[in-house]
Amino acid sequence: MTARRVIVNLLLLATLSATAAAQEAETPKREVERSVGADELPGAALAVLEEVAAVVEAADYYRETDGEGVSFEAKLQARGYLWSVEFFESGRLMNVEQLIPFDEIPGPVRARIERGLDSLFARHTLTRIQRQYTPEDEDDGEDLLEDLLEREDDDDEEDLDALVRYEMEANARNGDVLGAFELTFDADGRLVQQRRIIRRPLDNLLY
Repeated sequence: MTARRVIVNLLLLATLSATAAAQEAETPKREVERSVGADELPGAALAVLEEVAAVVEAADYYRETDGEGVSFEAKLQARGYLWSVEFFESGRLMNVEQLIPFDEIPGPVRARIERGLDSLFARHTLTRIQRQYTPEDEDDGEDLLEDLLEREDDDDEEDLDALVRYEMEANARNGDVLGAFELTFDADGRLVQQRRIIRRPLDNLLY
């Protein structure tokens, strides 16, 4: 193989890799959810929720599909916050998300997130901000929700066996592009995922 052909092939491979990465970053978020009763949740999910029943003020349950799989979600009111608890189809805990105001994010992390948003969009408005806790391994998921709802406000998050991230939804404009986006930042404020949100007409009526 000639040197020229090697260079051409390497350039083609680099182009294909960059295209694939861009497509992955722009994979739209398409979720469809329907309300279900508690009796339709997997047994393992019910067991986790029963451990925190005493501190939960209200709860709604949903079955979700996103084109790749099925999951279940419990939306809770507890300790002055709204919580979203997502489970795999098997009932194993996937993650816990806590709806928070933007100023509840630590200052240096918040500043890095703001710089990231300004670099992505000419204009943006945050419409939803959640602190996301993901179990570091399967065994940690059994106690994570209970640990979160029973911890004191000044407890250190590092004591939790969980990966902490911030998930946000924003209405944004960049040039002629206008839309809704879901963005995920790590605990230090670095962007790790960005997806466009494809909304259904009734999405604004859901929790």
